Amino acid sequence: MNSAKLSHRSPTTDHGSQAFPKELASSVAISQSLEELGWIPRPKLLALRRLGIETVEDLLTHFPRRHEDRTEFPQFPREESDVPICLCGEVTKTSLRRFGGWRKIFEVTLQESNPNALSEPLVCRWFNLHYVQKMIATGQRMVVFGKPRLRGKRICMDHPEFEVIENDEEISIHFRRITPIYPATEGLSQRVLRGMIYRLLNELPSTDAGLERLTPSNLAKGERRDAIRAIHFPASWEARDAAHEHLVLTEFFAMQMLIASRRADASIRQGEKHCGAGALLDRLLKSLPFELTAAQSRVISEIRHDLAASHAMNRLLQGDVGSGKTAVAIAAMLLAVEGGYQAAFMAPTQILAEQHYDVLQRWLDPLGIRVALRTAARQEESGPLPLFEHAGNSERQEPQIIVGTHALLYDKVSFSKLGLVVVDEQHKFGVAQRAQLSAREPAPDVLVMTATPIPRTLTMTIYGDLDVSTID
Repeated sequence: MNSAKLSHRSPTTDHGSQAFPKELASSVAISQSLEELGWIPRPKLLALRRLGIETVEDLLTHFPRRHEDRTEFPQFPREESDVPICLCGEVTKTSLRRFGGWRKIFEVTLQESNPNALSEPLVCRWFNLHYVQKMIATGQRMVVFGKPRLRGKRICMDHPEFEVIENDEEISIHFRRITPIYPATEGLSQRVLRGMIYRLLNELPSTDAGLERLTPSNLAKGERRDAIRAIHFPASWEARDAAHEHLVLTEFFAMQMLIASRRADASIRQGEKHCGAGALLDRLLKSLPFELTAAQSRVISEIRHDLAASHAMNRLLQGDVGSGKTAVAIAAMLLAVEGGYQAAFMAPTQILAEQHYDVLQRWLDPLGIRVALRTAARQEESGPLPLFEHAGNSERQEPQIIVGTHALLYDKVSFSKLGLVVVDEQHKFGVAQRAQLSAREPAPDVLVMTATPIPRTLTMTIYGDLDVSTID
């Protein structure tokens, strides 16, 4: 397919990233608030906050979701395609058609910049988007991105992404280059967002303060500062790919360092031994109408070893639905209870918490274990609930196992001697939620469970701070 080439290319540096002019004398700090810059209007600041962008670093690390090659454009298609393409043309006609009362179709006809006898116009259509009509006028040059479809005898794009190209001093930022396309929001156009980032890159100080390399030199090539420049305004697709690789490796390396730090902190955090002799566990296993599988017995032994250690347990238990994770969790809680400690069983929903509570009651009532339920809507305890307190028994015994939802995170649920925290379906809880329950002194043991299959490499990457047991 022939392409319409545009002659001007932005200058590049030797390392492959876009060359940025140095005429701006002022410089910004990476940690500086965008509001302190003074040149971003307040409505744009509010729009940026909706994207979670409040500092210079936030904006510089708001990476493009894709790039468009606006150095050259293909000819307008004559057939439809399932692959979205980027096209540029001049608006030759606009029209607004109404149908069905209040419904509207706004159509824009685009013509190629250098048409020939075989060139066909492209019709872009938007349904009930009134603001688009105010943004496009005849004679403007537009870049559109979408899937061409054959509608009758016309080639159309329905609801394409578009950008009006204005011939001003900033045209080199948005046109005749590999152009970044960002996640945006209402009140913040691609043009405005791209211009802000371009200006910030110009105003960065000459030092690498705040943008230092985070990875070893043998892991990622180049500097982080150059990678951030190149991911926004790459001089070539190769430079874009190299910057993307550098930033991905940097992010994974930082995540691994954080996980290693958490693991190191957990290993030196002092805890207590929360393991009993196992008499209660033996009584439970004898009362069950089935025998544990070899995998369940192996995992219980691993947990038992952790409970008997003086450092806090931090273990992930994964297994398919029906593999017997609940039985393993009950065994762990019985060991903690026999050691003289309380156990907390945390479920993501009230229904699941009530189901666990019913199972624990059936299994543990014959053993004399006191179980309580604590959710936002329901609070119950097993065992006798006397109507009158007697003089010699004025204090109710505390529950040994408490089952609940996020209600266990709040102060109204008190633990006098918490030794074990079990979190079911851990992927539905945030890290901060789990930490709030387990951040006690002395540190309780923590067992988190999931039925979501996690490949070994991914498990090591994301849950590297946890010991992993699998019921296979």
